[in-house]
Amino acid sequence: MKEKFCSCFLGSLILLFFFSTSYGQKAPVKWGKVSEEDLQLKECEFEKDANAVILNDYGTVEFDRNNVIINRHVRIKILNQEGLEWADVRIPYYAEDRFELVNSVKAQTINSDENGKLYKISVEGKEIFEVDKDKNWKEKRFTFPSVKVGSILEYSYTTVSKSVMYLDAWIFQNSIPTLHSEFRANIPSGLDYRVIFQGNRLLFKYGKVNTNRWVLENVPSLKEEPFVANHWDYQELIRFQLAGYKKTKSRYGGGIEYVNLMTSWEALAKEVVTDESYAPYFNRKAKAKEFLFSTISEDMAPREKAEKIFYLVTNTFKWNELLRRFPTQSFNKFLESKTGNGTEINLFLNLLLNAAGLNASPLLLSTRSNGKIYKGYPLLSQFNHVIVELRLGEETILLDATEPLVAFGQLPDYDLNGFGYRLDRKAPDWVEIKPSIKTSSVVFVQADLSAGSTQFEITLRFSGYDALDLRRDLIKTNQELISLIGIDEDVFEVVDDSVRNLEDPTKPLQVNLTLALPEEELVGDMIYLPAIFVNFFSENPFKSEKRYYPVDFGKTFKDRYTLTLKLPKEIEVEEIPKSARVKLPGDAGQMSFYAKVNGNVVSITSTVSMDQAIIPEAYYPYLKEFFGQIVGKYTEHMVLKRKEIN
Repeated sequence: MKEKFCSCFLGSLILLFFFSTSYGQKAPVKWGKVSEEDLQLKECEFEKDANAVILNDYGTVEFDRNNVIINRHVRIKILNQEGLEWADVRIPYYAEDRFELVNSVKAQTINSDENGKLYKISVEGKEIFEVDKDKNWKEKRFTFPSVKVGSILEYSYTTVSKSVMYLDAWIFQNSIPTLHSEFRANIPSGLDYRVIFQGNRLLFKYGKVNTNRWVLENVPSLKEEPFVANHWDYQELIRFQLAGYKKTKSRYGGGIEYVNLMTSWEALAKEVVTDESYAPYFNRKAKAKEFLFSTISEDMAPREKAEKIFYLVTNTFKWNELLRRFPTQSFNKFLESKTGNGTEINLFLNLLLNAAGLNASPLLLSTRSNGKIYKGYPLLSQFNHVIVELRLGEETILLDATEPLVAFGQLPDYDLNGFGYRLDRKAPDWVEIKPSIKTSSVVFVQADLSAGSTQFEITLRFSGYDALDLRRDLIKTNQELISLIGIDEDVFEVVDDSVRNLEDPTKPLQVNLTLALPEEELVGDMIYLPAIFVNFFSENPFKSEKRYYPVDFGKTFKDRYTLTLKLPKEIEVEEIPKSARVKLPGDAGQMSFYAKVNGNVVSITSTVSMDQAIIPEAYYPYLKEFFGQIVGKYTEHMVLKRKEIN
């Protein structure tokens, strides 16, 4: 939902304060006029694998008496067959109560024949149509005609908006590279806008510059990379937010006054908690105590009470997979259906905790997929979820009852996104959100081949988010256990497998396996066995030469592997992997690998730990090399040799 601000005050304001600021330079692109350089362009010089490239993206914003007018002119070059998808254009806008309108749409395809002569094919008005996306949003849609590799696609349109408080962001970076992106703002002097930059390039270029013209050139495409919560967090863009405006003190004169529109985070918290949809979740303590009647008793310790209440909610109410800032159904309907969005479930959890005499508050947050929070301006639209902050003496425990597979005090991984804002009338404040439970995996492998057995007994224990991930895969998606763990069935036969504590998140998830080595693998003079039987590092996840964003693992972790292998007397060790130790700069992570032979017993112990959840992109080469060395070591083999017995 778009956040609205009435623009009706603009009429008198602009009569007094509007001034026409010259942009100082000609527009960087003129309709239908194409340079020879653009016509000859075959590939993007700084991103040679690009399917298409934005040659120019030019926008302006102006104000009239009641509306904000945004003009945009786009020109795109198609570089290969995959780039033809850019011939389909969709322009979304917020249509409720005619809050936004998109008009003056024109578009044309610019081609050249074998002699280099240009010809243009326009998109006719009847080929531009409007589609209802939902009750609030619409789209203008059209498709460019006669598009081929080498075509230049050109279109322009005007958005007329009532939104004065928050102007639409201007986006400089897209999913294809951009050669030139420019935005100019012709803003009345009576309007005090704050310009918010997202992206390193904009901040570096304009962070300390007062201007009404912003330009970026040769902007690479916004790439999806592994271990990024939301790559749109790093998109180069600018936002405009109205901090205040000037007006005459009265219609008959009397000077000028400044009207401050800047709210505060404290005021925002008060606005949310006093919303009518929140009221039942704060006021219905009698109903809450009735719900708790057989769950808790007065002689319970506070933490025991909290745990009982948390598991009561996770076991009673089902999350409908929707994330919202506000409840969308009535309190009674929620209790009746026992199904709700994330905010409804957690507000009810908060109600129960307070009804039990505990100190809890709702916490606004933005999930990882929704993007990071910008603290510089109190904007409610940044958030999409509510969890609970429980305070037990000096201890703070964050709770989210949407995920029944997490333990008390463990947040689902989608909540781990920096900070949340406490919704408390007396003490609203920022709260850091970070994992409170350690994530680890431990693998024990034992085998005694000296007695003629070919079986290997393996025990795996998973804690924290490793356990959560495996539980989800096994319960929610019904994936095969063996494939999830990464057992090579081309080498081993699975004799038996079992899982313990699958649906009990209070305990580590344990997997027991019995693997058999086919007898033919033990026949012959040379025998090759993997050093790591259960390998979580069989492939380096970091393959790109360059990294554009920080690596965000979401949590720290430690993986430990132990092998004890007893060999028969007729087999000796020809070769085992060498011991090794590798560390990341700043002790952000480390790998230790030790292998030794003592008589007829082979022992291997290895530990991989990541002790820093976020690694800056500047350290990416070290991280890539770090994981490359782990993969190299974890894919080595033991070489056994059959010896003659006299």
